[in-house]
Amino acid sequence: MTLFFIDTSINIFSTIEKIYHLLRPGGVWINLGPLLWPGGAQAKVELSLDELMHVIQETGFSVHSEVDIDDVKAPRTVECEYTSDQNAMMRWIYHAEFWVATKGPDSH
Repeated sequence: MTLFFIDTSINIFSTIEKIYHLLRPGGVWINLGPLLWPGGAQAKVELSLDELMHVIQETGFSVHSEVDIDDVKAPRTVECEYTSDQNAMMRWIYHAEFWVATKGPDSH
């Protein structure tokens, strides 16, 4: 599970490869978080969701189009509250990207 993590990567290609190698064939990767890449030109690239899905699939993952959790379709963008204080006037709501992917047979 990567929760509010992917967009902290300086090299998203390396991060996706690492996730792939950590999982056994058939292993499941669940992601939830925004794509707010590091500022100050630190990230090698800042991919859109479509570009990111292409890289994930090229790495060897199969991204699910249907997930059996309340009829959720993945990938999709969901509003996600990151921090909150009931007594405060301000709340942080992110447009977070959600997907579920399964590692295919080890070919790398």
